Order: sequence, then structure tokens, then C-alpha cells
Amino acid sequence: MSLKFHRDKLSPLNIWPGFVDALTALVMVLVFVVLVFVIAQYILGTELNGRNKAVDELNQEMNRLSALLMRAKQDINQLDAEKTQLSEQVVTFEETIESLQSQNMTLSTKIESLTSDKANAAKAKMSLEEKMAYLQSQIQELMSQLKLKAIAIDQHKSNNQVLEEEVASLTKKLKSALNSEAIKLANYKSEFFGRLKEALADQTDIIVVGDRFMFQSEVLFDSASAELEDNGKEQLKILAQTLKKISKSIPADLNWILRVDGHTDKRPIHTKQFNSNWELSAARAISVVNFLAQQGIPTKRLAAAGFGEFQPLDTTDQDGDYNRNRRIELRIDQR
Repeated sequence: MSLKFHRDKLSPLNIWPGFVDALTALVMVLVFVVLVFVIAQYILGTELNGRNKAVDELNQEMNRLSALLMRAKQDINQLDAEKTQLSEQVVTFEETIESLQSQNMTLSTKIESLTSDKANAAKAKMSLEEKMAYLQSQIQELMSQLKLKAIAIDQHKSNNQVLEEEVASLTKKLKSALNSEAIKLANYKSEFFGRLKEALADQTDIIVVGDRFMFQSEVLFDSASAELEDNGKEQLKILAQTLKKISKSIPADLNWILRVDGHTDKRPIHTKQFNSNWELSAARAISVVNFLAQQGIPTKRLAAAGFGEFQPLDTTDQDGDYNRNRRIELRIDQR
């Protein structure tokens, strides 16, 4: 009896039920967190799709109204041409009437002076009067047509004014939407460059000018080379990490890109690999873009450009000026 009590006292504690309870609680918490994240993603995606659809509808409506406006302008031009043609016909008829009236007066004089030809002159007079009556009726009809054309032109001009007002309103809305996107992008750009400036504060070869970050070429590359050095890769890794953090908070409907511009000094280069400074600057910009893509920056958000020696910061021939002109510039732009 004493031996059994002693053996039970020394047996190990059974902790398995407590461990299972703790693991179950942890799984439930993780499931709840994932569920909240999925719901938030769905709500944000719905709102962004709604905004894109509204902008597309505004663009379609503006295109439709622009087509209607163009058609109305063509109709007005055609009516103006017809009005001009009718006016010319009226002038022609008036001239004809004046000519006939002159002939009638001549015939009347002949009737008075030539009694022998009175019958023939009377017939001629009657014929001229009939022609005059016919021309008068034609003039009245033309005047009626002119009035109808003038009414139609006024109606088209009124419709044209309404269309122009609608187009102006839609244009204003579209500009407002684009300005809103530009302001949002500027805010994210400011945050990105602010964080990047803090991360690279101890680097004297990295300069901030307005909305651009400038790396001196010596920080990233050897002379006449487009292959990134280890120190340059470390600096670009910091940049890529900062950009990835900021890009997570940028809405998907903002079409932004990180543009990488390569620049050289004006001293000529001619090697087996590079025939000009233009080729060297472009190759360096592409090397930076490729490295950022390897660090996880989406390729659709990257662009490379080479400017050679054609956009210098300093135009003198000092070594210090050459150093400043050899640079890689980074900026966030809107596509």
C-alpha cells in the first residue's frame, strides 16, 4: 500500500488537454483574423470597381455628346450653305424681275409709238406679265423656304448650345476626378520620398531635388559600366522596401509608375559594350529597373529612360560638375 502511493506521486503530469485547448483557441483567432481581412478586401474592391465604372460611363457619355455636337455643327453648316444658295437665287430672280420690268416699259413705249404693232405688243405684254406673276410666286415660295430654314437653323443652334453645356459639365466632372487622382498620387509620392529620405539620411551621395531622388552614378556603378555594385544594391534594396510598403496603401485605380532616368556627363565614350553615352545611360537605368523588379516591385510600375549627356545639372567643365551630371534619377509619375 505504501509503495503504490509513492509511485503515483512520482508519475508525470498529464498536460495534453490543456495544450489542445490552447491550440484550438489559437486556430479560432487566426480564422477570425483571416475572415475580417477577406471581408475588408471585398468591400474595398467593390468601391474601386464602382468608381472605375462611373468614370467609364462619364467618358462614354462625353463621347456620345461630342458626336452629337459634331453632327449638329455639320447640319448647321449645311443649312447655312442652303440659305446662301437660296439668297443667291432670290437676288437672281429680283434681277430678272427688274430686267423684265425694263422690257415691259420698253414694250409699252413701242406700243404707244407703233400703233401698227399694237396687237403684237399687247400679246408680248401679256406674256411678260404672266412671267412676272410666275416669278413673283416663285419669290414668295423662296421666301417661305428661307423662313423655314432660318427657324431650323435657330433650333439647331439652341440644341448645339445645350450639347455644349452638357459637354462642359462632363468635362468639368472628368477634370475634377483626374485632379483628385493627381492629388492622391502626390500625397503618396510625398510620403514615399519622405520615408526614403529618412532611410538614406546618412548618404551624402544621394540628393533630393523637388519630386526626384538622385543617386550619383559612383554610388551604383563603376566607371563606364552598367553593372550594379554591391553598395549600390544595398541602397536600392532600401528604396524597394520603402516603395513596397507605400504601394500597399495606394489604391489600385491610381495608375502610377516609378521612372528611372539615367544621365551621364558630356565626355564621350566608345567601348565594345557602349558606343555612346546614350547607350550607357539607358543600360544603367535598365539595370536599376531589373534589380527593383527582382526585389518585388511589379514590372508594370517601372519604367526606364536614358538621356545621355543631354540634360545636365551643370554646364561647366569642372570635375565636380561632371560628377553631379553622372546620376540616376527616380521619380513617381502618373501614367
